[in-house]
Amino acid sequence: MSRKKTRIKVQIKRIPYLKLIITSVSISFLSIISVYVFKNKLPPEVPLYYGLSEGVEQLSSVNGLVIPGAISIVITAINTSLAYTSENDYIKKTLIISSFVLSIFAVVTVFRIMLLVGSF
Repeated sequence: MSRKKTRIKVQIKRIPYLKLIITSVSISFLSIISVYVFKNKLPPEVPLYYGLSEGVEQLSSVNGLVIPGAISIVITAINTSLAYTSENDYIKKTLIISSFVLSIFAVVTVFRIMLLVGSF
């Protein structure tokens, strides 16, 4: 039994910045949860797709604000699995830090849109 616990600890130690991964996933879930908590204070359509031409194409339903957080979680999972399989420490750290930065950008995007169009 203790040998199995040791093996799990060794495998977890192969991933650098484990706290950043946990923080990254946590803030992404926070942005997703906040969309549903403040759903009543947001209009039925919000401007999410700024890259598209002006008008109706930029609008999304309120549930569309979940997309940045969900994409952030998926990319964090992909980067974590790549960091786990990589042998190069620099690549491991770069993948984990980029996941964290992406999560920050996703949360900032969602909260800025909510503060822009919400009635708080």
